[in-house]
Amino acid sequence: LPLIACLDGSYRSAAEVYLSRAAMTLLGNAIHVAEPAESKAVQALYRWLGVRQQPAPADLVAALLTISRLQPAPPAPLDAATLRRVQEIWQRLSELPPADPATADLLAPLQGQPVIANSRGVLTPPARLFLADQPELAARFRALTDPAAQEILLDLPPTLAQILRVVGVRPLSEAAALSIHTGGRPIEDAALTARIHERQPLIARLLQAETAVNQPPLSADWLNTLQVQRAARLEVQYHLPLTATEALSTMPEEVEARLLGATAVLYVQGEEAAVPWTAVARELAQALRPTHPPGALALGIKELLAAATFQAAAQILTDLGYN
Repeated sequence: LPLIACLDGSYRSAAEVYLSRAAMTLLGNAIHVAEPAESKAVQALYRWLGVRQQPAPADLVAALLTISRLQPAPPAPLDAATLRRVQEIWQRLSELPPADPATADLLAPLQGQPVIANSRGVLTPPARLFLADQPELAARFRALTDPAAQEILLDLPPTLAQILRVVGVRPLSEAAALSIHTGGRPIEDAALTARIHERQPLIARLLQAETAVNQPPLSADWLNTLQVQRAARLEVQYHLPLTATEALSTMPEEVEARLLGATAVLYVQGEEAAVPWTAVARELAQALRPTHPPGALALGIKELLAAATFQAAAQILTDLGYN
């Protein structure tokens, strides 16, 4: 029932009305605000009837779309006040459960629309932005001179990153395609493959110990199917499609080892007699725990793989306190 008198002279149902003008700062002038309550009793009545005190998610979505429509063409950086407003709206939306289908339905109108500020403060469609989930990979693209490489990467806290994924922002590690140039046909390294398979249980123990209690368990089972290929030369390059006709490519880079996760193949440069243990361990650690720097996990994997025997590797794990 239209019981609530509003500042614009209309009467609205309680569910359509906000209690304070402060909501206009975030949601804009299109919302309806109740006339000031004359007493605490009237304020209590407003609350009992259900007059809104906090922005509704649907109104937050509508506010983003309105801001987007009002932006000039060609796009320009937002002014400071509007940028803060957009950031605050997304911060509030990040409180929604990202895995709930209702959240996806609510945010669906934002997909394909320029509603997220890039690093320059320009509203950009979600599909053209990427989460810098792997610092080393992000650094490779940020080293490019193309201005787009500086604008498209977002460094965000986990809760905000999760809600942006719902509208179509992808992690850089998933969107960038890796190409490997070996300078010829690689050769299988059966000995190194067998060693990694043999040490898999020890690496799994190490991974479990290095995983924080509040994090979901990580698996090292895929190491049992890993294959190692030797190449005379090993050069890698990442390619990131932006549109059907536009892409970014990192500079070709010579490396000692690189894991191609999609095929579970580890490429290693050089002769079989020489194993670049540090590079191999770093690749495995990055794949086992992709959201963290290789760090201590890589150091532990290096010790386990470089040990002469399985028993020696197991003893190292015990000596380091990993039971």
